[in-house]
Amino acid sequence: MDLPVTLAVLLAFFASAYATWLGTGHVYFESVSMFVFFLLLGRFFEQRARKKASQISSNLLRLIPTTANLVSAQQSLTIVPAKTLSIGDIVLVKPGETIPGDGEVINGSSQANESVLTGEQAPVLKNVNDRVYASTINIDSPLTINITSERSDQLISQIIRLQEQAGFEKPRLATIADSIAQYVVVAILLLSLCTYLGWWLIGSENALWYAIAVLVATCPCALSLATPSAYTCARATMSQHGLLLRSANALDILAKVDHVCFDKTGTLTTGHFSINKVITQQSPNDVLSIAAALESHSLHPIASAFRPHFEPSLTVTNSKSVIGSGIEGEVNGIYYRLGSSDFIGEKALDNHGSLVIHLANANNETLASFHLSDQLRPQSHALVARLNRDSISTTLLTGDNSAHAEYIANEVQVTHLEKGQTPGQKLNYIKQQQRDRQVVAMFGDGVNDAPVLAGAHVSFAMGSGSDIAKSSADVILLHDDLSTLTTSLQLSYDMQRIIKQNFCWALGYNALAVPFAVLGYLPPYIAALGMSLSSLIVVLNSLRLLKDKR
Repeated sequence: MDLPVTLAVLLAFFASAYATWLGTGHVYFESVSMFVFFLLLGRFFEQRARKKASQISSNLLRLIPTTANLVSAQQSLTIVPAKTLSIGDIVLVKPGETIPGDGEVINGSSQANESVLTGEQAPVLKNVNDRVYASTINIDSPLTINITSERSDQLISQIIRLQEQAGFEKPRLATIADSIAQYVVVAILLLSLCTYLGWWLIGSENALWYAIAVLVATCPCALSLATPSAYTCARATMSQHGLLLRSANALDILAKVDHVCFDKTGTLTTGHFSINKVITQQSPNDVLSIAAALESHSLHPIASAFRPHFEPSLTVTNSKSVIGSGIEGEVNGIYYRLGSSDFIGEKALDNHGSLVIHLANANNETLASFHLSDQLRPQSHALVARLNRDSISTTLLTGDNSAHAEYIANEVQVTHLEKGQTPGQKLNYIKQQQRDRQVVAMFGDGVNDAPVLAGAHVSFAMGSGSDIAKSSADVILLHDDLSTLTTSLQLSYDMQRIIKQNFCWALGYNALAVPFAVLGYLPPYIAALGMSLSSLIVVLNSLRLLKDKR
């Protein structure tokens, strides 16, 4: 886009130098100076505006402290550079200090401000064994932390890499704008040449001057800025809301979404299970320890509810998980099955308000029933209601085959329920909706959600989800707040509207300026001022996306 401007400056300068050398003709040095002044002034304000948008999500590494209090084996403190910390180092973080590295709390209890990562200002309680992250702030009491990640593997470093990846990746609209700008530049050069030839043929002494005015007035600077400036601002606003954008095209697609699919456990629900009731004719401790032994080989969130009842004396062999149904195996040589009523082969009564799983022996005799609670996330009702109100279809797409899936679906009032789905069946369901010309968004958090997250048009992974789910998603929710989906949808709508406004202004300005420049009514320095103002207006219009406080 700088080609027409460069040609205009060089032509005006060398034409003036030639006229000075010959001592005859017009000299445009003062106009070149005014032209360059207005051009640089416009670029200065433009860069300031763009910097305001980009600095929100850049330079995050500056938030990591330069030093850390390293605890030696003799319990003495040594101040060391934070970048030298390695896995296994023990550091002390005093109240008010910034945590220097990702790790686990091994002593102390305090609250941490994690707003720099999640956008949430509410402090998060940290106790022994809880994870803490570099760049967050310890508020109340001293914490002793065991560093568990190298500097390059810290969460904030991963966020920076993903932001850079999204920044380098050109979204579809930006690619279209670049393609249009290429043809516009060719058209500008041809129009300028025709203007010069036309005025030269009728004998005007200002033919070159008018051609230069056309070059300046029609420069596609505003057109080239229309899309990237809006994307920069939208990406910064998403970061403020704790939404980490991994794909530049996600914002394009979000505005077109008409079907949203949710996983259940860990997505619509918190995924933090607890055992409310045990129904058994045997000792509750015995059946709990057997169930805990079976679940010790599972990564499903349900396993965490049984973990406190694990007995090291029990040995599990031939363990096998059946996705969406349960787990089976031998505990101290005796075969057991743990899962839904369908899985154990007996029509046991399920409580809709709780997730009920059953323990059975090799003869499919029910030995115990466990009632587990998994609370809905506070935002689930409001989110699904908002999507239904906007005529966006919703589906609960879960591997859970129990009556609890129906209870959750009815509770949040999703449009469709697909339960007992394997990862392959989830992906097939998504592809079927896509074949029906629906634009599908997917929410998930587990390892089994990775294929469907990768297959959806746009996908969201919960911040507390598995690493493979987050690596397959287009957007990562750093704070597990489902309400940010409506924020991202509205932001996508706003961004599309502002991009269209930018295009209309950029093309409209050029269409208006061209006739005046061709007819000789627009001096080059006025054209330069108009071009600079046009670019600045586009950037300022995009900056309105930073005002989004939803």
